[in-house]
Amino acid sequence: MEIPTPIEISGILSEQDYLRLNYFIAWQGKGTRGGIIYFAGLCVFLNLLILFLNISGALPDNFLPMNWPNLLIFLLFPLAFYFLIHIAAKAAYARDPFVKKKRTYVFDDDGMTCMNENSTTRISWNEVDRCLESKYMFVVALSNRQMFPIPKHFLTGLQEEQIRYMLGTTDPASRKGFRKWFRKG
Repeated sequence: MEIPTPIEISGILSEQDYLRLNYFIAWQGKGTRGGIIYFAGLCVFLNLLILFLNISGALPDNFLPMNWPNLLIFLLFPLAFYFLIHIAAKAAYARDPFVKKKRTYVFDDDGMTCMNENSTTRISWNEVDRCLESKYMFVVALSNRQMFPIPKHFLTGLQEEQIRYMLGTTDPASRKGFRKWFRKG
């Protein structure tokens, strides 16, 4: 693919973009997805086992009513996880003025430049640890804590294909299952 360089895009990260980034990163975290599924499955299994033992008469009659709050807590745990991320991300967006500034991204053969009204950051491609693509954005990660989100609504269709090619990701619509991190290099 022939890519005209540099590719320049700009925009302001909206609250919705920030929330989507936080949901996506939390879900991609090591063990988060598997941990929630394993924890919820184990709790449901244990509660069903207790129910079976109670029906078979192996447990005292007053044991089952004590178990229902436990079952509800574990069934609602994934929902609570989602809302905690939502509340924390909304609060972080509201109190951080840097997030709400207009950003300009310039992609070229050597790397990318992120600019706002007060600063310019130049990143060469060999400094990039991972590139990630979701349905709504690209994320260029230098480490687990330093990332540059690039919402797709900043891009035209052609720019999206060019950025996807430069970052080495694949279209999320063509992948099945969960989104994956793609290592550069």
